[in-house]
Amino acid sequence: MCSKVKSAAIRTARKDRKCTGHSYHTIRKGDSYLYAASPPWHEFNDLGRWMVIAVCLKCADHYGLHTSETMKQLEGNAPLPGGE
Repeated sequence: MCSKVKSAAIRTARKDRKCTGHSYHTIRKGDSYLYAASPPWHEFNDLGRWMVIAVCLKCADHYGLHTSETMKQLEGNAPLPGGE
């Protein structure tokens, strides 16, 4: 899924937020999560506006949402935006 979006990265939550995966549980402040965004004109996005998702790593793993870039971040080969 995320291979078709404009950007995808692993971020560190600065505040509590809802996971937009199928679990809809809370991503707690300090937790790492997958962030992805897709513009309204992209073939994957049929909302007519920017689509932004914030998915906990458990849901990202379960639904296969990682890209090669996010996997490198998780393996420690790239820094996490917003935190070490």
